[in-house]
Amino acid sequence: VGQALTTDEYEELCLFLGLQACRHPDIFGRGFRRVRELAKVIASVHEYSNPADYVAELHKFGLSHIEGMATHKIASTKTSEQLRVEFVEAEGLSPQDPKLPIQDAMRAFGLIGNVVRSLSLTILDAPAATNFVLGDTPMPQNELALGFTIPTSKSVALCFAPVAIAGVAPFRRAASPAEVRASNVTQWRDARKVVVGPDPAALRAFN
Repeated sequence: VGQALTTDEYEELCLFLGLQACRHPDIFGRGFRRVRELAKVIASVHEYSNPADYVAELHKFGLSHIEGMATHKIASTKTSEQLRVEFVEAEGLSPQDPKLPIQDAMRAFGLIGNVVRSLSLTILDAPAATNFVLGDTPMPQNELALGFTIPTSKSVALCFAPVAIAGVAPFRRAASPAEVRASNVTQWRDARKVVVGPDPAALRAFN
């Protein structure tokens, strides 16, 4: 209670949250799905009469114009049957297959940590007779820059919010019952399967 964060602890916290965000099973699964979707687009190269349209479609997957043109050049040399066989092979790969390095998503932790660091942090202490709950998807999986609240225990949560002036030091205060309730509703809404908390009655109230 009352503990403040040092600068080093704050830096480590932001990077840790970045790591937690990009290592979530949903993120790994999303990467797996996107790779298969990309394979489908690559296999459809002969359906595009205009290479620019094909490159524009690849750009949606993060490929640059140069990468898109190179992909078009290579894919165009293969027959539709060859591309179909490769696509079927890609569809059949396991998420753990080394050809689909889904853990490459982990490399984004520093970028996500920088987004977290750009926000202002308020440490919230739950008031008496209230508790924070925690779901198995504690952080939002998109638009982190809009702010979010993540509980670290039944009595403490970290509230990150956009700030006009960078470098604002974290501070600590008591949360309002409305803030605790809003955090708990978000945790319940975003959870995949599990929400944990110290008060069974409070958890049953979500059902």
